[in-house]
This record gives sequence, C-alpha cells and structure tokens, in this order.
Amino acid sequence: MLEPTNTLGATNSKVSESVHHDSQSQSMIDFVCGIPSKGIPCIRVFDGEVSLLRHQKKQHGQGDFVCEVCDKRFAAKRSVKQHRDALHSPKVHVCVKTPENDHECGQSFGSLALLKTHRTNQAKEKRFICAECAHASDSAYHLRQHMNTHTGTREFVCHALKADGTECGDAFTNTGTLHNHGMVHKKEALFTCDFEKADGTPCGSTFARKHQLGYHSIVHKDQYPFRCEERFCGQLFKRKGELTKHTKRFHANNEQRRRTKTENALANVLAQNGIVVAPPECIDYGCVSGADTENGGLFDKKRVYIDFTIYKEHCAFIVECDEHQHNAKYSPWNYNVLCDMARMGHVQTSLTINATSNNMPVLPIVWIRFNPDKFFVNDVQRSRKITRPLRYQRLLEVIEDLEPPMQPLTIIYMFYDCVTVNGYLQPLILQDPDYDPHLAKCVLQPIVD
Repeated sequence: MLEPTNTLGATNSKVSESVHHDSQSQSMIDFVCGIPSKGIPCIRVFDGEVSLLRHQKKQHGQGDFVCEVCDKRFAAKRSVKQHRDALHSPKVHVCVKTPENDHECGQSFGSLALLKTHRTNQAKEKRFICAECAHASDSAYHLRQHMNTHTGTREFVCHALKADGTECGDAFTNTGTLHNHGMVHKKEALFTCDFEKADGTPCGSTFARKHQLGYHSIVHKDQYPFRCEERFCGQLFKRKGELTKHTKRFHANNEQRRRTKTENALANVLAQNGIVVAPPECIDYGCVSGADTENGGLFDKKRVYIDFTIYKEHCAFIVECDEHQHNAKYSPWNYNVLCDMARMGHVQTSLTINATSNNMPVLPIVWIRFNPDKFFVNDVQRSRKITRPLRYQRLLEVIEDLEPPMQPLTIIYMFYDCVTVNGYLQPLILQDPDYDPHLAKCVLQPIVD
C-alpha cells in the first residue's frame, strides 16, 4: 500500500487519489460471488458484504427459508410459496376460455397467481415483426436475438474457464443457446441413470440436472401417456414434447383447423338426423406423388382417412368433406388428381377385401364428394344462394332417397365447380387430363342446388 507524501503539512492529492483507487479495487475484489451456478462460477462483483450476501441468498439458494419438500433454500418466505406452487402443488388451475380472456391452451398450474401470470404473458401483443420472415416478438430484445439467426451475429459469449485456465470464448446467437452450452463446463455429473437393461448391466447415462435424468428415464418405460386428440390421428408418444412437435408439424396449420371444424359440423348434422356413422377408418395405400413424372410418378405410402362411412341395406355411402374442393384455386390444400384417383380405387378395394374376409356381403359404394365452400356453375358463383344449411339438407335427401346403385362404384360431386358440356352439366374436375376415364364413367349428374 502506498503512503501519502506529506509536504508542508499538506497531502499530495495525486498520491491520495491513487491510494483511494487501490483500496477501492481491493475492496471490489474481496466481494466476488464465486458460487457455482449451472456449472459455471458466478463472477458477479459487489461493493460490499451486504450486497454480496443478498445476491447469494436470492440467486444461489443460500437463504434461511427452506422448501419442506425438496430442501431447496430461498431468501424470502414468498419465494418458497412461489416455488412450491410451481413444482409441488396439484395443478388444478387450468387455462380455459373465459369472458375476460379468449386465450385457451389447456395448460394447468399449481396456483391462481401462476395462471394469471400465464394469461398475461399470452395476451402480450407481439408487435415487433422480423422483416426477413415475419416472425413476431413481444419485445425489441427478443426480436434482436431472433434477427441474429438471419445475420449470423454471435453476440453472446461464454466466459467460463476451461480446464487449462483459458476462457472458453464460444459465441452464440441467443441467451438460451448460451445457457444450454454452459452445461459442458460442469465438472461432474450429479445424476446417474441406474436402470437395469435386458443384459443386466445398468444404463449408466449421466446428467447434470435432475430433470434431464427424468426426461431420459422415459426411454426405459413401455408407456405412451400422450395421445394426439386430432380427429383420425390418435398417435401415441412417450413425451409431451414429442406430441407438441407432432401437433405443430401435422395439425397446426390454420386451414387444417378450419377443416376439422367443418367436418365436426357435418358430423353433428348427421347425428341429429339419426344417421349412424361407422367408426373412423384409415387405409394405407400407394399414392402417386407426381414428383417424378418422367419416370411415371413415384408411389409413396400414404393414408386415407375416410371422413364418414354410412352403411345402408343396399349400399355403403362414403361422405368426404372436400373443403374448397381440394383445389389450389381457393385454398393451399391442393390434391394431386392422380393421387385422388388412387385414393378412391384403394378404398374400394380395401372395403371389398374387408367384407370378403369377414363373410359379409360386398356392398356397392356411393362416394359423395361434398364441398361446403365456394363453387361456380358456368362461371357464376352459386355458393351465396346455396347456403350451408341447404347443402346439408340436400345431402340428407341423397343419403335417404338414392335408388340402389347398379354398379360397384358411384361418384357424386355435390356443390363442385361445374360447366355445361353438350347440354349436360358436368363437374369441372372431369376435364382434368389426369382424371381416370374408367372412374369418370362412375360419376353421376352433379348436384348444385
């Protein structure tokens, strides 16, 4: 420590400032946190012991209040309650639609306060829009992190020390990735999987966090507790995250959600009028994708989800709800016509084989292609006059009054685009060059009113 020089009873100001700076630096060094956090020593520096202790109690579990369930420590009593509500309390408060809140996701919480916080977060307006991909964020900070994925900017740097004493220096585009990366610097794995495999040896996988061990242990259990509730799906998953990914990939499209609502509306009409619908059926078949037209097309394995099957004494009705006529002119849901032909042919074959194998009579099939949306007749829009309730009534009349068909397959297009050809009204889809001429002979007069 330097001593101030006394000249004529006065203190040298420069030396005094130096002493003050050195003593302040020494004080700051004395109050470095240093407690490991997520495998990385905390390097927060404080100007006094009180501030340091307050930080350690709040951030590193050094407090005086203990959770009686898991022994975790907290700096305040209210923090214990918040922790207990979030992790240990029964999740009885469910996020459902209310007059005050339109958000509904089904997520459950251990306290009403947590549910209110969840609803508040969901109600935040995401007004920060990415100019590159239209991604919406609720803050400029989150938008900046998202923009890093486009620009490649890696502004979040890992300052943890490696085994040789040097700084890691790895950089990332967002704080979440940096946080996950920090686990590689943890010196020891605290949790080990002791599950005994078929050969008698333990699994031995190690993890830095308890929840990671819990997530891993599911692979050893023959349980599939998460089921997709989408109509005609029912796929099972071991983890909720896998179900979420499946839902986002296959069922999250807005058009798909509207399609399901339309089918449900038709199902209600059939049920209210006493029409019994057979259990849902799903048929695997080879679909002509058209991806390799030079080589005659590729056959990819697809699945036919039959919307409604109605068995009568003289025939079996298959009612397919064709939203927007499955046409790209009105909707992104565009079906390849070759694929559509293959679908109808394989369904007919499958139902015939199923009836034969069960010693049941092979009934003729009446395939009704019902469009609940916009349609034109000779370029004149008719959907405004022919409302959906009128279409439902017309469909019920066809199901009840149709004469027994004389051929194995009959196709009826209801409220599809139509044109007049040689004095007869004809579904416009028949003019597609890919439409199977053999199936075209099975098409009856279209119904447009």
